[in-house]
Amino acid sequence: MHAWTVAGALLVGLADARLGAIALGAALLALTAWLVRHDVARRTIRARGATRYMAACMLGGYVWLALASTLLLLSGPSGFPVAQPAYDAVTHAILLGFTMSMIMAHATTILPAILHISLPYRPVFWVPAALLHTSLVVRIWLGDGLGLQWAFVWGGALGVAALVLFLLTAVGSAIAGPPKPRARGGAGQDHGPGAPGDPAGPGDANSTGDPAGSSAAAGSAAEGADRA
Repeated sequence: MHAWTVAGALLVGLADARLGAIALGAALLALTAWLVRHDVARRTIRARGATRYMAACMLGGYVWLALASTLLLLSGPSGFPVAQPAYDAVTHAILLGFTMSMIMAHATTILPAILHISLPYRPVFWVPAALLHTSLVVRIWLGDGLGLQWAFVWGGALGVAALVLFLLTAVGSAIAGPPKPRARGGAGQDHGPGAPGDPAGPGDANSTGDPAGSSAAAGSAAEGADRA
């Protein structure tokens, strides 16, 4: 349904640029609302590890898609935002903010199925994701919104760095393979008396073949026989 709505908005844009931009903004905003309402990410954001990472990337992507939709709804008489700041904000919010967030979120699950390689999640995946969203805040808010030229330049540089860092992180994680599980107990851990693997539990001296315990028991039996 949402795909047909977006396609219809694009067709409207061929006839009337302004109405097409507004229709596309409304279609994308409706899609964003539907995703936020039905996506399990709203609940899994409270989880840990890879599940929380995926949810955070997806929710962040929805924020950028909503921003792009709002800017399209505010299109001027000429249609699709033609002013450089508005055009830059819409394209980067959709292509980087939404699309790349979805790629980062599902990289550890989709890429292994497509490329037939192991790509385990590691906490370091948070770094390029956080850098990507930071770059968009700098570029879109400070650069496009406030007109600060240095923010426009630095936002673009940070965005490129985020993409390169994500690629390096994914390749490094694939080469390193699955993380090794941590050992749950040290070699000298005290399991307590009578615990599994403890041959010196109380009352088990004879059953474990302890020669000292057997000798003591034999001596006690001999002493009792002599007294009798």
